[in-house]
Amino acid sequence: MLALLIAIRQLSLRGASVEVIRPARRLLLVSSVVTLALNVAEPLIAGEIGRALFDAVGPLLLIG
Repeated sequence: MLALLIAIRQLSLRGASVEVIRPARRLLLVSSVVTLALNVAEPLIAGEIGRALFDAVGPLLLIG
């Protein structure tokens, strides 16, 4: 995901159009949602709500 963030930043700095950047942003969004689901699934199944909330912070920052 870090590479996607850097690539999107470089594309925008070089004046790439929105149509060029849009697929990279979509991929970043999808990978963030998948990471969120994977981070939160195990603690929720185990009933550890606090840990699930803590593990959700990183992916949610990338989504927002």
